[in-house]
Amino acid sequence: LCNAYTGLKQYARAASHCEQAVASAEKYMAQRPRDLYFIRDVGNTNEVAARLAAASGNREQSRRHLEKAREAWMRFRSIAKSSVLGKEGLE
Repeated sequence: LCNAYTGLKQYARAASHCEQAVASAEKYMAQRPRDLYFIRDVGNTNEVAARLAAASGNREQSRRHLEKAREAWMRFRSIAKSSVLGKEGLE
């Protein structure tokens, strides 16, 4: 919903959904820090939150979300490379 409301320029509604999504993803990743699904969710939700922040003119918040997304994707790649599923196609 965050993406949809951002597209409609309903930034307050989008922010509410983005904040919930990021908080949920980070909570579940904290509980299972090596679970690729939750790491992916943190990366994705922070990317969406960064787009919302940029669209609403908050460059600093956008930068913070992009940094969190980058950290999640780096973590994802590191864990995926060491797993059986990740040995193919990441190099």
